[in-house]
Amino acid sequence: GGCTHWGTIPSKALRHSVSQLIELKNNTLFTQSYHHKQSFTFADVLHHTEKVIAKQVRMRRGFYSRNNCTLYFGAASFVDEHTLSIKNKDGSMDLVTG
Repeated sequence: GGCTHWGTIPSKALRHSVSQLIELKNNTLFTQSYHHKQSFTFADVLHHTEKVIAKQVRMRRGFYSRNNCTLYFGAASFVDEHTLSIKNKDGSMDLVTG
């Protein structure tokens, strides 16, 4: 979840958006023939980032479903070198050993 929602995926999407904006503003091919939206706001960039995150979530859910993976949602911590304790939102605990 961290990588998809607040880690590398959003930061790369933001960086890509900024890179595209710079290209759009500096490339004469675009500045002479581009007659659509002439300004972009940070909200526009965030909207694009949210779309990238949503696509990544759908893609990953498909991977997990196709491979019959069980998903756990909560805060995890190691109990020992083979066991995770997962605290669920309702306060209950799951132990997962591997």
